[in-house]
Amino acid sequence: MRFAAVRRLLLIVSLIVGLQFAAAPMLPAAQAAEEKVTVVFWPNGGNLDTATKTVSPGAKIGALPVPTRSRYVFVGWSDRRAHGGTLISASTLAPSVAGTVTYFARWAPRPVYQFDKRWANARYRNTVRGSGCGLTAATILVRSLGTASGSYQVTPATAAKWSLRHGFATTAPGKTKDPFFTQWPATYGVTLTRLNKRKLQKLSSTQRRALHAKARAAVAEGNWVLAFMKPGNWTQHGHFIVWYDTAGSRALVRDPNATKPAKTRAKTSLLQSQVWRYWIVKVPPERKLFVLP
Repeated sequence: MRFAAVRRLLLIVSLIVGLQFAAAPMLPAAQAAEEKVTVVFWPNGGNLDTATKTVSPGAKIGALPVPTRSRYVFVGWSDRRAHGGTLISASTLAPSVAGTVTYFARWAPRPVYQFDKRWANARYRNTVRGSGCGLTAATILVRSLGTASGSYQVTPATAAKWSLRHGFATTAPGKTKDPFFTQWPATYGVTLTRLNKRKLQKLSSTQRRALHAKARAAVAEGNWVLAFMKPGNWTQHGHFIVWYDTAGSRALVRDPNATKPAKTRAKTSLLQSQVWRYWIVKVPPERKLFVLP
């Protein structure tokens, strides 16, 4: 009996002690360790040394890492993997609740301009500066996507020599015949498919809508579009641009002859209303501006 009583007493003491420990508040250091936000930086095909950091809920994210990627320009960190989203900064606040938040690197093809003094005066009809928008747009494509040796070293002057040698220069708006845009990039491993031979304005409304839809779908899938523009927002005569991404209702564009947002971030509806011809530019999975986590 005495042994059983001792066992009961020990059981009661252990229960009381256990309840006291369970009710005890978490130590400040342990509590602080749990209440953190883990910030993950996804490089979207780029290279990054530091991919995570921790901050307190509701605090500023602070210094942001800078990734690198061959042939592309880093635009910033976005809250969406692809096609728009909001770019963050060091002063962006972390979520107010502990957990994990991911931001994605945004990329753009490196610009090439026909007015660059290194090739602006190269011969082409008159000069690359005056007549080389198509050559320069094609150069952007080859530099960004080319797989053949020397792709990144090509210039609009390189394209001009090839075009003149093969008889693709013309006095018509745009200054370069259509076949150039499939044949010259192809020598560097870049594939373009022309969607329409006749200008869009000469097609039926049904045909135009179908072509516009194909162009939007191509960009949504991570491919790019070479567009030959009629007089309007981009040109007084005819002009080539590279449509490489979207951000909400806006088309993100590399314009060989402009840097102003009115031409590089115009509304997609405006761009499509002023297109004469489309080419779809096939972007290999490893060169897309966004990749799956």
